[in-house]
Amino acid sequence: MAIVACVIAFNEGKLLPACLDSLEMKVDRVVVVDGAFAQYEHTVPSSTDGTQVIAECYGAEWVDAPRAWADEVEKRNASLIGNPGDWYFVIDADERLQGELPVAEPGRYYAMMINTWNGAQSWGVRMFQETGDVRYEGAHSAVWQDGKLLDVKGARRWPPAYGNILHLKYARPVDYARRMRAYVQWRNERERDYKKRHRV
Repeated sequence: MAIVACVIAFNEGKLLPACLDSLEMKVDRVVVVDGAFAQYEHTVPSSTDGTQVIAECYGAEWVDAPRAWADEVEKRNASLIGNPGDWYFVIDADERLQGELPVAEPGRYYAMMINTWNGAQSWGVRMFQETGDVRYEGAHSAVWQDGKLLDVKGARRWPPAYGNILHLKYARPVDYARRMRAYVQWRNERERDYKKRHRV
């Protein structure tokens, strides 16, 4: 059984190396899914800043965007490339794994503490197993496994002292931060009813 790191990126040349460095010797495979979201107009749907070269230099498997992704759900599903029994560890290009990954036990899934650069903290489901029917659906944080929603409430919480995630959200140039805030607002509005219905 392999541990597959699932990374989504777009023009992350400055942030991706540290993300991939943090995964060294802790995962068996890294899948990087590239591409813009359809909400924004782009000359091309793929990264233009060397993100692909960086990913491939680290030995990551590259998934290009044939077009702009409809939303984050579609893009995250494209990163779930594993065999039955493999474990997925979800991390974004602007995040770093600090410490160790959960010691995976079949039949469980894991939430990890996410520490934002400005001091905010939250729990998120970040590690789960491929059982033949695993997918994101309805919301970027809603993972379904064999018809069951993997919510934080039912997850085993990995002690932050053993391993956690640093999220550098918005710690970037002003224009990029502005666009990302606009995207997150659009995404949250689009997903709000689904999250409320499923208590995500």
